[in-house]
Amino acid sequence: MSLTRKKGQRSFIELECHRPRDSLFSWSSGFDNFTGFVNWGFLMLGIGGIRLLLENFIKYGIRVDPRQWFLFLSGKYDGGEEHPSILLIVYSTVPVTLCLLIEKGMSLVSDVMKSKNTCSNI
Repeated sequence: MSLTRKKGQRSFIELECHRPRDSLFSWSSGFDNFTGFVNWGFLMLGIGGIRLLLENFIKYGIRVDPRQWFLFLSGKYDGGEEHPSILLIVYSTVPVTLCLLIEKGMSLVSDVMKSKNTCSNI
């Protein structure tokens, strides 16, 4: 094909589909939003972890006995109930629940009462 322009035809320069520009990975491109790559990385890590979990279940099966875990957490596994771990785990939610109930109660009272309660608490 000749480089001469015929009537009704465009030049090769006008028909270019690629233009030279900086790569998105270079600092001169001005592209700085890499959240898609981060999301893709976490997705690949998650899929890889799930695949490994399923392969281990297929190869070894489920090797955990829930009764043994309960006996261990309740303290009966050691022969005595000196270390009731499950009670400590359950009790750890009590302060959080108590604080939540106090804050909900404080949202129902007036501002004057809130300041009096805050001063008496301090």
